[in-house]
Amino acid sequence: MHWHQGKEGRNGNNYEWVIPNYFDINAWKVNLNPNRNTVVYFGRICETKGLSTVVEIAKKRKDLHFVICGQGDPTPYFTESNIEHSPPITGRARSDLLGNALAVLMPTMYTEPFGGVGVEAMLCGTPLLGVSYGAFTETIEDEVTGFRCHTLGDWLAALSRAPMLDRAYIAERARRLYGFD
Repeated sequence: MHWHQGKEGRNGNNYEWVIPNYFDINAWKVNLNPNRNTVVYFGRICETKGLSTVVEIAKKRKDLHFVICGQGDPTPYFTESNIEHSPPITGRARSDLLGNALAVLMPTMYTEPFGGVGVEAMLCGTPLLGVSYGAFTETIEDEVTGFRCHTLGDWLAALSRAPMLDRAYIAERARRLYGFD
């Protein structure tokens, strides 16, 4: 909505809004006891999605295992031994991967219009770590359902604090906001 208003030179008004994507909440299994050592990036594998940020985080957090899951060439991002690639997955396997993660990273470098993967992660109870612009200002309740990050230090602090977030609340909120109802 903001992109269109800016492009068209229009002011905002109270009679215009965006209806967000919605999900079948039964397709996403809540996981309150994830693998505390796995961090997931799920999406297109390209620089505009912030893969260089994932690599920088992996360099600093050798104690964590990073899974880059998605379509595209992951080769440029295999600079660290704690990074692996998974091809795109769907269905229960997708829910299991997202739900079993300590956190899901979305360090996109462009203004993300919605970020469905982030909501899918939160439907499983997994904290979302994203940038502090675009859709994440609406989908991440900062320091409650995840963290909005600016600097490498923010990303690293968020990963350290992610295990303290209430995964049951994260899942409940996502289900309330993004379910069919």
